[in-house]
Amino acid sequence: GGIDDRGASATHGSPKSMDSDSHGMAMSHDITTDIAKLSPFVIATAHAAEALAADDLNAYIESLPALHEAWGDYVEQTPDAPGGPLDELVNQLTDGPTIKDARDAFEPFSTAVADLTKQAGLHESGAVHIFQCPMSPVLGKGRWVQIGDQLRNPFFGSGMLSCGSPIK
Repeated sequence: GGIDDRGASATHGSPKSMDSDSHGMAMSHDITTDIAKLSPFVIATAHAAEALAADDLNAYIESLPALHEAWGDYVEQTPDAPGGPLDELVNQLTDGPTIKDARDAFEPFSTAVADLTKQAGLHESGAVHIFQCPMSPVLGKGRWVQIGDQLRNPFFGSGMLSCGSPIK
């Protein structure tokens, strides 16, 4: 069960091995390929975060189909993704009924996406930026990705729009 440069070990892992999904993915595949696969999903996640930062539940709801489609495309290309922690979190995203409900479901998902983005080095290109809120309502320290470099907190929106700091 070693790792080769073609990702042949993908059939070796079981859906129960969450550590390999969350920690080994970027290490077991060609990083350039991972960034190309991951980028549309991360961008879709950033659009969802922007809608929540703008307190716009309708825009967030409208962003979800594209986010789910981008996740589906990523899963098809990434053997480690199905059944992993992120797969569960993407399926827990909700369109409300309130913006607080949507934000509470988005926070753990967003944090996992931000961590995957950092692990893959996607933020190093400057295409996306990663931020952390030190007092997010669900996790205590939630992270998100966004396209612009002006901090816009999706977990609180206008209530605490600038709460957080960049992650390098």
